[in-house]
Amino acid sequence: MRRRYGVRGVVVVAVLLVLSSCDWLQPRMDPARTANNPLSGLSASNVSTLRQLWSTSGNPGVALVANGVVLPASTLGGVFTTRALNVSDGSVRWTSDVVFGAVDGNVAYGVGPNGLTAASIGNGQLLWSATTSGFSVVGATDGKVLVRGAEAPRGYYFPEIQVWDASTHRELWTFYDTDDHTPPAVANGVGYFVQVPAPPTPADPSLHAVDLADGHERWSISLRPGCQITGPVVSHGYVFWAGATYKASDGTFVANWPFCPTFGSDFATGGTTVFAERPGTTAGSADFVSFDGVTGAVHWSNGVSTGTPQFSVTNPEPVIGNDVVFASVNGGTVGFDTASGKPVALLGGVTAESAVDGTLFAGGSAVLSAFRPR
Repeated sequence: MRRRYGVRGVVVVAVLLVLSSCDWLQPRMDPARTANNPLSGLSASNVSTLRQLWSTSGNPGVALVANGVVLPASTLGGVFTTRALNVSDGSVRWTSDVVFGAVDGNVAYGVGPNGLTAASIGNGQLLWSATTSGFSVVGATDGKVLVRGAEAPRGYYFPEIQVWDASTHRELWTFYDTDDHTPPAVANGVGYFVQVPAPPTPADPSLHAVDLADGHERWSISLRPGCQITGPVVSHGYVFWAGATYKASDGTFVANWPFCPTFGSDFATGGTTVFAERPGTTAGSADFVSFDGVTGAVHWSNGVSTGTPQFSVTNPEPVIGNDVVFASVNGGTVGFDTASGKPVALLGGVTAESAVDGTLFAGGSAVLSAFRPR
């Protein structure tokens, strides 16, 4: 029988989750993937006056923000020159041939020509590198780095997540048969990994809670029937995944969502409130919904009635900044009041990526822009 996950080392240090309250350290803000920064400095009362502060081209990837530096990042790997920018004016602070994916403890982690690489977020100085078969970093927290890789036995493609120790620069263990579209979430020293067995193994997709320190599995659950996989999100002691909510401690089922989300789509959480796209029955009929992830009760929904016909919900990848949730729509970004669902901001032609220090960072066609209220 093929091993699903395994331990390749021993770790004796307990893993604790330490989050920054201001910086946007990973593509979905934090290791738990909440996409929520309650101290963003933006609010429903000021985002209507958002104006472009600066814009720069040649910056593919999602904007991470830490210690005054904007770092374009990608969890899918690739080959491009990373240009780290100053938050204040978008000027280039340093460049690198490493494609970064996460920041932890003022250190940026990515994969480049020398393998897994750690660099200072302040000046890009190389701290260490190690040979890896992985091709991108998908997360980093409290001294652990999660690297996406793949195996190809028997002609099949088997994605995997390697867990590395940042202090020893060594791979600890590997979780096998993951999905490229669903990065893991991490909270309180536990990683939540989506597993999709590759052919010829017939099995339903499942979610596994695994100790990051040693690869020990705590629990696993199968995909909700009729739903498609998404990346997991952990918030307030619950795991939100693929149309259902579970207790993070033991995987106990809590509630089904009022709908099944789109395959691979991202959603955001504010406490136990979930903000997600509700797929429509016809093209262009999807709407953006806020609901209680524990009870399933819908707070509000909005079909994005902006008065501009080209705007319609499509994989919104929502980002929360205080009491505003920004949703990417077909044609731009709409900001909604999290309490009422009322649209309070509209930005054309860009996709919201992060909200930090009173600034909304948004991208589109390899162009990165910063917006601030007047």
